[in-house]
Amino acid sequence: NIRCIGLYYEDQSIVVHFKSCVADRKNELVPVIELNAPFPVDPEYFGYTMTEYREILSMLDAVMRDENVEKIGHNSGYFDALVWWQKFGYFPGPQYDTILAHHLADNELLHRLQFVTSYYLDPPPWKSEHTAITARTDADLGEYCALDVAGTGRIVPYLRKEISTKRQGRIYQQSERLQEISRGMRIIGMRFDEQRRLEHLENYT
Repeated sequence: NIRCIGLYYEDQSIVVHFKSCVADRKNELVPVIELNAPFPVDPEYFGYTMTEYREILSMLDAVMRDENVEKIGHNSGYFDALVWWQKFGYFPGPQYDTILAHHLADNELLHRLQFVTSYYLDPPPWKSEHTAITARTDADLGEYCALDVAGTGRIVPYLRKEISTKRQGRIYQQSERLQEISRGMRIIGMRFDEQRRLEHLENYT
């Protein structure tokens, strides 16, 4: 489930929450809004009305479908694109995936977002406490998400410059095509022989 979506534009981070981190009486996440599902019982949690939530979804959909708006993210061409496809049935585009770009800029370095942003910028160690998983308040998750998208947005000029200097633009396009094939493979899946799997499991464990 999508818990929140962060957008970074003109040095501003905007975070839209879809699922609250606040535990209810059953110790489960309280739904704020379920994508492609009826509106939740408590639409007032974040101060949004049902109409405003629908407007937010409509605006996000318009941006994701707009071919004139480049969508930038770290591994967004694979993981995020698959999540969006699962919820809405299409892949956002066009994309610029910074994890692909950094692999071409310097393939021997680590490609985690915290490392890449620290290499080019001077951000706080916002991923060190694994807030994406452990956040217990929506404010914590919102701040984490805002730093994620801000860091991703600010490394793009450095990556574009390095790729241009190293003349890797054509290879980036090829990497995008391979990524597209990988998405398709993930969706289609693969067949396997369950009986043979059990035989191997018995023979080699």
